[in-house]
Amino acid sequence: MRRARVLLGDDQPLILEALQSILCKDFDVVGVASDGRELVNETSRLQPDAVVLDVSMPALNGFEAARQIKVILPAVKLLFLTQTVDRSYVDAAFALGASAYVLKQAAASEIVNALAEALAGGFYRSA
Repeated sequence: MRRARVLLGDDQPLILEALQSILCKDFDVVGVASDGRELVNETSRLQPDAVVLDVSMPALNGFEAARQIKVILPAVKLLFLTQTVDRSYVDAAFALGASAYVLKQAAASEIVNALAEALAGGFYRSA
């Protein structure tokens, strides 16, 4: 069975490295991007099954990147991984087609579970 292909987007190198380490056990991490514009371009080039992205990124924020990504690849699963707990951000993410919204304070296992749930067609939101 083919492992899901995942693209990561965050402007903090430490977060990207940690995500790669956490997710590579269960998924194929096909690329990383350090800003929203690069994330959109890499989505077009790599055609991942899922994109993990932050709300706050330079060049193009996560919401605008998500909007553009969904135009390029409508079936892609979006998982927002962020520090922002504001309910309006959560609502905006899901309105843009997100399948999951996970807080950066979450345990590594929660991120893996949220991504698996999204890829299975479900939805996930950190408590």
